[in-house]
Amino acid sequence: MNKPLNAVDLTKHIVRMNTVNPPGDEEACARYLGSLLESAGCKVSYHPLSAKRSSLIARIGGNSDKAPLCLTGHIDTVPLGAAAWSKDPFAGETADDKLYGRGTSDMKSGVAAFVAATVELAAKLERSPGLELVITAGEEIGCEGAFDLVFPRYIHPDADALTSLLPDFPGGLLGGLFIDFQDGYVAAGLGKRVGQHLAY
Repeated sequence: MNKPLNAVDLTKHIVRMNTVNPPGDEEACARYLGSLLESAGCKVSYHPLSAKRSSLIARIGGNSDKAPLCLTGHIDTVPLGAAAWSKDPFAGETADDKLYGRGTSDMKSGVAAFVAATVELAAKLERSPGLELVITAGEEIGCEGAFDLVFPRYIHPDADALTSLLPDFPGGLLGGLFIDFQDGYVAAGLGKRVGQHLAY
């Protein structure tokens, strides 16, 4: 078993990488996460979206009898907004048991959690039906990164797709990516409360 990664520390590290979209600049973050996953035994491929922008797919395990599980998340963030921040949005600071920074909830903490879990469980996953991590650039504007991966069929066509929790929304909102590979339908939505963003 690989040495565990601390998911909070990993979140802090990638929060310090400014991936505000536009312009995105997700490539450095994707490469960093990819290097962690490669060192744990995953096969990693990078999929450029444009200059300094890249998504990644990491795979481990797999067999011909069962489809792999697919976990997905994005590493771009929304802009900072007009209101002043009480903490540096790119410092990854903690105070009063809270983690501050742009992307901490949507959704760098979720990505950090499933990357950390994959690294820790890599030895077991090698003997499983397989796990596929899809970490996208360009989600915040039109789900560009997801479209870029789905339509050329880079994602396993039979994968069961899930996503990480968006952890700090009131009421514990869940995020979801739903892919119908036959119809080319991609959607990212928030459940439990009204509100979602969709791309067709």
